[in-house]
Amino acid sequence: MSDQEKPVPSTSFQVPVDFVNNLGEIFARKLREVTHSVYSNTANFELNEADLKILFGQTYQSSGKTASEWHTAVTMSWPQAKLFCFFLRSNIAIYEANNGAIRIPRGLTPAEPPSPSENEADTAMAEALNKILSWRRELIEERASLDPRASST
Repeated sequence: MSDQEKPVPSTSFQVPVDFVNNLGEIFARKLREVTHSVYSNTANFELNEADLKILFGQTYQSSGKTASEWHTAVTMSWPQAKLFCFFLRSNIAIYEANNGAIRIPRGLTPAEPPSPSENEADTAMAEALNKILSWRRELIEERASLDPRASST
């Protein structure tokens, strides 16, 4: 038999239809096995040149004192952090479109950042502080528009 007459072995592979149909459930089950859910009502940020670490925890009160119990830390690269910010803001926008504005209690207003020092007055840090001040003003103005009794501080 010449080479031209020999049958060519099949290299195609047929994936069972049941397997394909069940992939979503297989992945969901595996995800449930390797992840756990936690609640957080407070977060703290640690940063360095390489990455951002977000610490999650719960604030509680005991004997008139407030404290936070930290339980989870997530570290991500700066590009991932920026994408995370985009997707977080996107999900907040979608939530608010469906449910109305999220009300921030007065007691949770972020503290005003310090003014830039003389050395920082013409630097990128001054620009960053101005952005932070602008975002803080947006939160306060939004709260005031939702609740006329809200203070402007």
